[in-house]
Amino acid sequence: MTRADLHRLVDELPEDSIEPAAVVLERARNPLWAVLQAAPPDDEPVTAEDIAAIEKGRPQPGISLAEFRDETA
Repeated sequence: MTRADLHRLVDELPEDSIEPAAVVLERARNPLWAVLQAAPPDDEPVTAEDIAAIEKGRPQPGISLAEFRDETA
């Protein structure tokens, strides 16, 4: 697809589609976001082993801002 093709598609959008298309185009300006959006969805089921690994890797609860300030003062 060329820029001219894209311009033609934008010009042909119905009025109700302009705002949603603008959101998509704004996101596409960020190369990382564009790659992530184009990636296929992860359709593998989550296994018990996956859940165990997630739980094992989950960080401990953090500390409050006040505690942080006390520790770093």
